[in-house]
Amino acid sequence: MKKIFKILGIIVGCILALIIILWAGYYAYVNYRVYSAIHALKKPYIEDAKQSLGAETPMLAYYEFRKALQADDINTALLYIFESSREKYKEEFKDPKRIKIYLDMPEDLKEESVSQCAGEAFACEQTAIYYYEYEVTSEQKEYEIGDGYKFITEEPGIHRSYTNFIKNLVGRWQIDEL
Repeated sequence: MKKIFKILGIIVGCILALIIILWAGYYAYVNYRVYSAIHALKKPYIEDAKQSLGAETPMLAYYEFRKALQADDINTALLYIFESSREKYKEEFKDPKRIKIYLDMPEDLKEESVSQCAGEAFACEQTAIYYYEYEVTSEQKEYEIGDGYKFITEEPGIHRSYTNFIKNLVGRWQIDEL
């Protein structure tokens, strides 16, 4: 009888060991697949970050961006813009009036916040928000722009304009949104 219990204990032990090994293998496989998927999503951003320009601080990136725009070097200016926003600004920079708007922004911006990127933002390390203030002195006006749409100018007072920065995956700050 003792021999049967001993054999039965060995069988149950082997089954439990097999279950633990299978569970650990499944867990490791799932983690590997998640890691591989995230790495595949990050790869183009890492490659772009290595090839594009950026700076040690958000303001230094902003200065270098402005310097390139002032020199009419659009390609260099675009390299200071984060990859996912670059195409938008490439189109905007075809219009000299838009470039003038960006050059009319003040040289110094004020820091509002710096924070870690949220979990779903896999292509950055940190984000920063900077701003400048401007005053509107004219009265608010409403313009009809067709098809029932209206454009309303800002009301008088002090307003803020924000610039968003992203610290890319190689640790350099780039402009995300002007």
